[in-house]
Amino acid sequence: MATRASFQPDEWELLMRGYAQPAALVSLAEPGGALEETFFTFVALNEVRTQFAQIALIQDLLTPTMEEELARRAAEARRSQDGPMSLDEFRRIVLDDMRHAVALLRRKATREDVEAYRQLVLHVCTRVAGAYREGNLVGVGGLAAAPAEQAAIEAVQGALAPPHWYEQMVDRIKDLFRGEP
Repeated sequence: MATRASFQPDEWELLMRGYAQPAALVSLAEPGGALEETFFTFVALNEVRTQFAQIALIQDLLTPTMEEELARRAAEARRSQDGPMSLDEFRRIVLDDMRHAVALLRRKATREDVEAYRQLVLHVCTRVAGAYREGNLVGVGGLAAAPAEQAAIEAVQGALAPPHWYEQMVDRIKDLFRGEP
């Protein structure tokens, strides 16, 4: 199993962006409900922490160090100085980061770690989309997700898609060399 120590600092930052930013992408897809969506992001992260208690990679990702948090906030401040970013540009960056994060995990982590990471991202996105249902507050009644939010979730799923059969075979061969079943 992979841990924080398995990755270089820039790789770790990519993994953190790859799970945190998709929730923002879903939230921004449809106006309204920012407070509820932020709250449900934290609820979803806590649920995932419990669900994947045995996976060190997920626990490490969900427990950033103070230095990582300060670096993340500094990077956000630098980006905000460049002026506003369009939603399309943000979407492109988020989906690219996710693709690179999954590719990185496939190289350095187990299949279980990769699958847990995928489930982490999708769970958070789904909870965010359901937090402020169209028509009612705090997920009571209304639609499960607005069409724009559902489209964002589908884009996230596409970026997290399992590899083609030949890539899966390469992953299994790598696992055998690592001594994993």
